[in-house]
Amino acid sequence: MQALEWLGRGAGVLIAPVTGRVAKLRRARMFHPRGLIHRADVRVDMHSADDLRDAATRLAGPGLIRLSSAWWKTGERPDLLGVGLRIGRDAREGDGDEQDLLFATARSLVTMLPAALRTDVHDFLGNDYFAIAPYELEGVGRVKLKLRSRGRSPEGHDRASRLLAAVESGQTGFDLLVARDDKDYEPFVHVWIGEPLELDDETVRLTPDRAGRGLRPVGFLNAARRLAYDASRRARTIAAARSAH
Repeated sequence: MQALEWLGRGAGVLIAPVTGRVAKLRRARMFHPRGLIHRADVRVDMHSADDLRDAATRLAGPGLIRLSSAWWKTGERPDLLGVGLRIGRDAREGDGDEQDLLFATARSLVTMLPAALRTDVHDFLGNDYFAIAPYELEGVGRVKLKLRSRGRSPEGHDRASRLLAAVESGQTGFDLLVARDDKDYEPFVHVWIGEPLELDDETVRLTPDRAGRGLRPVGFLNAARRLAYDASRRARTIAAARSAH
């Protein structure tokens, strides 16, 4: 493990009590507390480079997509928006070969505040999304990931209804792009958004550690958030059990 990842694990030890406490108090995730869950279909972008084609093929298949705000449970106030993508079986928990990918409308931790002011919180499809931390793509190397919207949603009274209208109007979704080293983003796969799924949002536990399709999370931030995610999950489970009694 690289030095930055060891530092990230140390930071995770410090962060975990905070995320756990906040999750327990609000009985929801500290970040991205509520989300809309839809079916997803991932397909190879035929314009992808030859050396990316095998990796793109491994990612192709059904899955689910979760779209959410970063901080607020309800309303459309200034905020970041997020996309969680599970490639593989579109059920609550993975069975070993799924891939989870997490994105937000900020390029990095240090740009979160200005990104929140620029994010169009009224339209999930009105923004581009970035995997804030890097991944190691099997057979390719370290990459950055970006979701580029394939078009804005129709008009509607809130972003949930706008997203549903976009889905009902035909194929809609994102292009998933990769960037190697400091090079430009290039085509990789398409992510099409399907109908809503009747799943309990709390049971859809997306985590960057689920890496069964060849994209392994690396770097400081990915190492730090492992413990933070676990603490949040345990706190929510405890809070739910207590409320049930």
